[in-house]
Amino acid sequence: MTGAIAHDRAQRLRAALEGVFQDLKDSPDVSDSAHDAFLRLVDVLESNPEAVVLPSDTLVSTQQAADFWA
Repeated sequence: MTGAIAHDRAQRLRAALEGVFQDLKDSPDVSDSAHDAFLRLVDVLESNPEAVVLPSDTLVSTQQAADFWA
């Protein structure tokens, strides 16, 4: 998927992340910086039309990655 995500999708993603972090609020393994980083990622995906999102199991060569911005 390329391009910025829609505002409503970003809102749903933010809400889901807030739910996850709320469930883990007492866990010593989850830091405030991780929370902030995930929310910043949503901001970037929402505002940047050049954002590229790949499935987690996708392998991309250096050349393929370079082609995304060619």
